[in-house]
Amino acid sequence: MRHVLILAGVLVLAACHNQSPAGPAPGASNAAALPAASPAAAPAPPPPAAAPDPVEQLVQRIERCEHFAGEEPYDHARARELRAQIAANCPGNRAALEQLRQRHADNPQVLNRLAGLDPPAM
Repeated sequence: MRHVLILAGVLVLAACHNQSPAGPAPGASNAAALPAASPAAAPAPPPPAAAPDPVEQLVQRIERCEHFAGEEPYDHARARELRAQIAANCPGNRAALEQLRQRHADNPQVLNRLAGLDPPAM
C-alpha cells in the first residue's frame, strides 16, 4: 500500500509539473502545445533563381573545357565522354571572351575576373 501512495504522489507531482507555466518537463512531448498543420497548406514555393551571370557562366565553361581537355582517355568510354564534354564546353569560348572584354571594357571588376583566361582555340 505504501508503494501505491508513493507512486500516486509522484504521478500528481509530474502532472502538476507538466501544467506549470515554465513549460513541459525535459523530454516530455509538447505536441499538444503546437498548432496542428493545416492539411490544405502547401509548402512555400522556392525563391526565384537569380539570372545567370554571363561572365561567371563563361568562366565556368572555360574551366570545364580546360579540365576535360587535360584529362587522359584511359579507355574507349572515357575517351567518348571527354570528346562529348570538350564539344559541349570548348567551342566559341575565345570569341565569347573577347565579346565580354569589349562589353565590360569600363568595368575593372569584370576585367579582373576575365584576366588570365586563355581558352584553347576550338
